[in-house]
Amino acid sequence: MILLRSLLFALLFNLLVVAYAIPMLLFGRWLGEVGLNRLACAWAKAELTALRMICRLDFHARGLERLPPGPAVVVSNHQSTWETIALRVLLPERQTWVLKQELLQIPFFGAALARFRPIALDRNALRASLRKLLQEGEAHLRQGRWVIVFPQGTRVAPGEWRGFHLGAAMLATKAGVPLVPIVHNAGVFWGRRQLRKRPGRIHLLVGSAIDPTGKDAATVNAAAEHWINRTLNTLPPAWEAARPSLVISPSPRNR
Repeated sequence: MILLRSLLFALLFNLLVVAYAIPMLLFGRWLGEVGLNRLACAWAKAELTALRMICRLDFHARGLERLPPGPAVVVSNHQSTWETIALRVLLPERQTWVLKQELLQIPFFGAALARFRPIALDRNALRASLRKLLQEGEAHLRQGRWVIVFPQGTRVAPGEWRGFHLGAAMLATKAGVPLVPIVHNAGVFWGRRQLRKRPGRIHLLVGSAIDPTGKDAATVNAAAEHWINRTLNTLPPAWEAARPSLVISPSPRNR
């Protein structure tokens, strides 16, 4: 039954990508940033609803009240595709994502993704990528956008760990904005490159913002990495029975 539900969700997932990407590509120039962000949030909510209804996989988010009032750099552990969908809804709408440039080369999907002006990095050119992250990231922050980074650089399975790259902390320190750590256990239910979606409830927790004032990037990075690593070990590591849906309302800034 889990496999059947997962197959159905995979089909619907891709159909929703196409359904929302078409207006982004056709009308993105006229929709502007506000319209595109609303479409992206609607897409993410639709995917999360489908995941809950078909695969019986819900989520519980805590600590949203800790988000600072202004733009910030967000760092999260990366276990799954799920967090790339959920953070679109949970964080303020004006977002810029740091991602690998190969994603922009995916037919159709990449063109729609490019509408959101992500910071696309070449993982084979580390120095150039760091300069690009700092320059474009600071410009986006000055314009009021949040910058979302997965500092581990790739998806890491539950039970494994990969150290954080320094770029996000360098950006927060350079721009003088808070660094917000986020942790979740999505990989327990939706694993890397796995078709099966296990029923249960994903737990996500927003940590206290780290003020970079008077700190160097290494100190800020270590504080975020330590909190995420420590907190990750407290999240439920095993399957949970599916429970009634819990609706997470976005903060007033998202509305």
